[in-house]
Amino acid sequence: MSPSELERQLATTWIQCTGPSIFGPQSGGAVEILANGTWRQLARTPGGWQPLEGPDDAGTWQLLQAPAPVGAVALVRFVAAVSDADVAPQEWTAGVTLTTTQPERAQFVEGTVVANYLRLAPSATGGSAPGT
Repeated sequence: MSPSELERQLATTWIQCTGPSIFGPQSGGAVEILANGTWRQLARTPGGWQPLEGPDDAGTWQLLQAPAPVGAVALVRFVAAVSDADVAPQEWTAGVTLTTTQPERAQFVEGTVVANYLRLAPSATGGSAPGT
């Protein structure tokens, strides 16, 4: 899979289905990865999915050129947006494996943390994922 195809496949909303989140225990139930190089965590509310607003809940992402771990399609770095110049941003570098069969799934692995996600169907958010 080419880097541009991988970026296109990653740019969607992923609902966590099993395993802990690579973003830690206070993370949302979903992560939205946008084609513009940004990401944000989402929490389920009675009205649908809403962005979280903590210091480690949004930021930028990029594919890395380093070789992916065995079994992974690519390495992806997530960096939290930090408004305080004196605070180093939180970073997560995860090996990512994607499936193209229905339903589409993603697995993010960082160290010993293995998080499994399912692609959110566009109809689940009223026609499109939040922010798209």
